[in-house]
Amino acid sequence: MVDLDFLNVHTVVQYNRLTFPHFRSQLETLSPEGSMIAVGASVNGQPVGLALAEVQADDSSGEVCSLFVAPAYRGCGIGTALLDQVEMGLHERGCSKATLRYSAGKATIALAALCSILLAATIWSVVGRIPTTISGSGILIKSGGIFDIDVLGAGVVSELKVGVGDQVTVGQVIALVAQPQLQQQMDQAKASLEGLRTERKETAQHSASSMALEMASLERQQESLTHQIEAIREQVKWLVQQEQAQREALDLGVMRMG
Repeated sequence: MVDLDFLNVHTVVQYNRLTFPHFRSQLETLSPEGSMIAVGASVNGQPVGLALAEVQADDSSGEVCSLFVAPAYRGCGIGTALLDQVEMGLHERGCSKATLRYSAGKATIALAALCSILLAATIWSVVGRIPTTISGSGILIKSGGIFDIDVLGAGVVSELKVGVGDQVTVGQVIALVAQPQLQQQMDQAKASLEGLRTERKETAQHSASSMALEMASLERQQESLTHQIEAIREQVKWLVQQEQAQREALDLGVMRMG
C-alpha cells in the first residue's frame, strides 16, 4: 500500500536522496509558512517517491520543480498520485496557475515529458475551474537510458570526451574537470616536498662531513696517545736499566750507599 504525506523539516530527511542536491538545502528549512511544498510516497515505511513544488513570489502561481519515483515502483501510478497531492497543496495555498520545470542534464527526460502530460490532465480534472499553464518539452526513451552523474569536487569542465548519442561503458572517462585551486595546492605541496628533500640531503652531507672531521680528530688523538705511551714505556725501561746497573755497582763495591 502506498502512503502519501505532506512532509515537514523532520520527516523530509529520509527523502533527501530522492531529489537533486541543490534542492536539499531548501528542504533543511522546510516549514508550513515557506514557499516549498514536499509530498512523499512510501511503501511499508520505505520512501519510494518525492514531489517538490514551490509557490512563486506573486503567491498566485506554483512550479513543480522535482518529481522522482524509485525505478522498482514506476508504472504503478505513484507519480500521478504525487502530482495530485502537490496540486492540492498548491491550490490550498491560493495558486491559480501551475507550471512544470525539469533539468535535462539531471532528471530523466522521459519522466519530464510524461509529467507534462500528467500535469495537464490532473490539474484539469482536479481544479478545472482555474486557468492552468503547462510548459515543457521532451522525448520518450526506454527505461534506464539516462543516469545522474555525480562528481567528487567542484570545477570547470575543460574537455568533453563524448558526444550526443554516444554509448558509454562502466569506467569510461566522459569529461575532464579542471580544478585550478586543487592544482595550485598540489604544486605547492610538491614544491614543499622538494624543499624538504633538498634540506634533508644538505643535512645528511653536513652530518657526514662533521662525522668525518670528528673521526679524523679522534684518530689524531689516538695517535698522540700512542706516542705518549711508547715514550713512557721507554722511560720506564731506562729507569729499570739504571736501577739494575746501580745494584750491580753496589754488589761489586764500586758504589757505596751515601
